[in-house]
Amino acid sequence: MCIRDSLTFSTRLFNLLVTNVPGPQMPLYVLGHKLEETFPVAFLAKNHALAVGVMSYNGQFNFGFLGDYDAMPDLKDISSGIRVALDELLEAAKECKGRARPSPHAPRTWFRCPG
Repeated sequence: MCIRDSLTFSTRLFNLLVTNVPGPQMPLYVLGHKLEETFPVAFLAKNHALAVGVMSYNGQFNFGFLGDYDAMPDLKDISSGIRVALDELLEAAKECKGRARPSPHAPRTWFRCPG
């Protein structure tokens, strides 16, 4: 299969792009001014409805959304839903703080909060 055919084939399977970029976990400076926040901008490919960029920087975790409002008029609902879900995750993590133990059935990097 040639490259053109494989690109055409792959875009029929999805219309969402999600990318993450681990950024520096220390403050950066430009001409003596501290960079406060970073917000990623992912490209929106032809015939795609949504591109989500995720980037960490200096203890922060920021999202960038780029969407086709004709294909996805509820884009604001997606971004507000992610905010709500992250708030719920943060609350669950606070409840588990100090009680988390490695799960015997999961990879070593996964933890569960004992009930």
